[in-house]
Amino acid sequence: MKKLVLFLSLIACMTEQKMVAQERIDRPDLEFNKKSEVIDSSVGWKYDEILGKWESSPNKIPKRIMDNEQNFKLIEARGFNFEGSEYLLIIILRERGLYKYPHIKADWYTYDEIVGFVFRSDEYEKLMSIGTGDEIYAEYIIEASQSISDSKNIENDISILAKTIQYHMIRIREIKPANSGANKKLGKIYRYQKKIFPVRRISESKIRFYIPENFYFTSPDLYYYTPRINFDKEYIETDYENFSKIFTFK
Repeated sequence: MKKLVLFLSLIACMTEQKMVAQERIDRPDLEFNKKSEVIDSSVGWKYDEILGKWESSPNKIPKRIMDNEQNFKLIEARGFNFEGSEYLLIIILRERGLYKYPHIKADWYTYDEIVGFVFRSDEYEKLMSIGTGDEIYAEYIIEASQSISDSKNIENDISILAKTIQYHMIRIREIKPANSGANKKLGKIYRYQKKIFPVRRISESKIRFYIPENFYFTSPDLYYYTPRINFDKEYIETDYENFSKIFTFK
């Protein structure tokens, strides 16, 4: 009996020493393996139905709303690998706005944020290979944003954004289609959400696009509700050469 107790004690001691000797290794942070050039110039256009005139604004679609998400100061892309698959993160620096006192709609102020949109490889390849006359709705799977204090130095904020992206990638390993389970019945109308990056190549040299966001449809294929997609009446426009910078990696 004493020998059995001694034997079990030795096994327990060896097991404990082995457990103590095991290294505690943190999961590595998400790292980017490529970085694109930067888009920082374009012209936003909108046709005013009442005045019958076109309005323009640098880098944003002119809208008579306080918080216009269809604007940017710069756009770039970064690639990363997650569990053996390649993804593209499109990063946009833009201006946002809020009321300090939202209940009484008082003291409106603006701030800069970076927002990131994660695309699977097959979706961003649609954008890379867009042909003349094509209209592409590339779907993204994750969106995350980070407010910033210094728009001239955003690398620290991009690092924070990368951690948020990694968190979502781990949490949502099996992403359902954007219109699966996201439908809401309003009266007799179903609205389908699509998280997309709408792009139209109107000629060999010109591209029109919207900043990616949730767009709403009556079915998976039909436009219904604002924010609307109407490349004949509003869009951000730039040269194809300029647009292709987000697929030109350093």
